[in-house]
Amino acid sequence: MVNVIRYEGLVILKSKTPKWPASSNTYILLSDGEALIIDPGCGLEERVKLIESVLKKEGVKKSTVVLTHAHPDHMGAAGLLKENVLVHEIEVEYARSPKLLSEPFNVDPSGKS
Repeated sequence: MVNVIRYEGLVILKSKTPKWPASSNTYILLSDGEALIIDPGCGLEERVKLIESVLKKEGVKKSTVVLTHAHPDHMGAAGLLKENVLVHEIEVEYARSPKLLSEPFNVDPSGKS
């Protein structure tokens, strides 16, 4: 479930539940037929269709996806949107191989590495 909020060149797809597999909130910045899609959310078909319908309704001709980080609830739909994707270089490896996020961290909790 998603609330769609519109405000002066901004569309927010606000998730109604924080429980997995809910998507993060998605922000779509609109200007002159272009859009920045920030954190498109999970790779659920419902979210992808909603983003595509917003872009169509707003007459968007070109869009780019921006990922704040490579967690599945923020980036899962990025690959389904067929848009250019921007992500910080630190996150590239995780964005390409999300399974890396589920591997245990090799950290000594006592701080005695």
